[in-house]
Amino acid sequence: MDKKEILYVFGGEKSSGAEYVIENLIRHNTSVNSHLVMSPGRFYDKLSAETLPYKLAANDNLKKLNTQNSGKIKTLLLFIKSVMAINSYVYKYIKKNNITIVHTNTIVPTTYLLPVAIYSKLFWKKVKFIWSDHDITYVHGILGRLLSFIYKIYDRTIVVSNAVAKKYHDKTKLNILYNGLDPNKIIVNELSRSTFREKHNIPNNVLAFSIIGQIVDRKGVNGLIDTFRQVYPPESGVWLIIAGMPIDADSPYYAAFLQKIEDVSNIKYIGFCDNIDQFYNGADIVINNSTHTGQEPLGTTIIEGLGYSRIVMATNVGGSSEMIENSVNGFLYEDSPEALKSTLVMVKDIIENRKDEFDLMRKHARSTFIKKFELSKMSANYNTIVQSL
Repeated sequence: MDKKEILYVFGGEKSSGAEYVIENLIRHNTSVNSHLVMSPGRFYDKLSAETLPYKLAANDNLKKLNTQNSGKIKTLLLFIKSVMAINSYVYKYIKKNNITIVHTNTIVPTTYLLPVAIYSKLFWKKVKFIWSDHDITYVHGILGRLLSFIYKIYDRTIVVSNAVAKKYHDKTKLNILYNGLDPNKIIVNELSRSTFREKHNIPNNVLAFSIIGQIVDRKGVNGLIDTFRQVYPPESGVWLIIAGMPIDADSPYYAAFLQKIEDVSNIKYIGFCDNIDQFYNGADIVINNSTHTGQEPLGTTIIEGLGYSRIVMATNVGGSSEMIENSVNGFLYEDSPEALKSTLVMVKDIIENRKDEFDLMRKHARSTFIKKFELSKMSANYNTIVQSL
């Protein structure tokens, strides 16, 4: 049987976990022939420097529209121009490369490609359109209002968790596909730990909590800093490591973040992290402090933390309870400063005074990762979806 030709479409220059996870799937899944079109940017530059098992192309029309200084009419015209250009490009790409499935990742590129998806539904039935939904809510309300229309037009909607699936009343064209990571690339390594800590001037023997991701309100970074400083002042010898960048470097939230960590000796901000392996090996506890307003559909950092056998703390929002069994392979706490504070204290006590319990939790963390979030399982489940089209 000939392999299916699948065209994947990513949007936005600043890729996040949603893009990294699906790119991992594309790279790993040899059961289909894959093509990836994405916006130019840091992620594209990284991929284009590698030898890839799929075809890669960049398209400027997938960039986020720069509408900061534009009026409504100009913004609308820019949007229409971009939509027309990217649909024309994808239409030609489908014909040239005999594409049978177009898979858009996240709602923005999915919305952009609605015209060619509608055309396909009416006149080009051999080409199927599917998309991956990674969000419980959307920043822009208009995207949420388009959701039911997208669901009708696209042949299949793939969601990353039950938490995301709940927003869909009709489940007939819906599939849940948990994210997966390659266990062969997730290795607990003491040398990697020492290298990371030496690089960032973090003492090797201190207890280190860590958080990685965008420095934005919905990730609860500033709230974590406030609570951590109350519980663990510099003289406590307990550290907090923060990795990540803001979406907008001029945002008030990021300015407040920088002010909160200024001259705090036991909080280390390392900015963009280009070595995930060292980061997780260098940490003792991984925190996902997402808020109720920015619920985590299926936090990649939680999956990575489990894979590296780390104690993972996460707010009990979104899909976190689908990954963490409280007090078994990690800790769930309510979205409040009081709950965060008590969990920070409890985790330190377990690590320092209840070693057997600590070691067992780390073992359960890794086994949860292998059982539910191993990349080959994601790939096999994905191929079942694809073959059903």
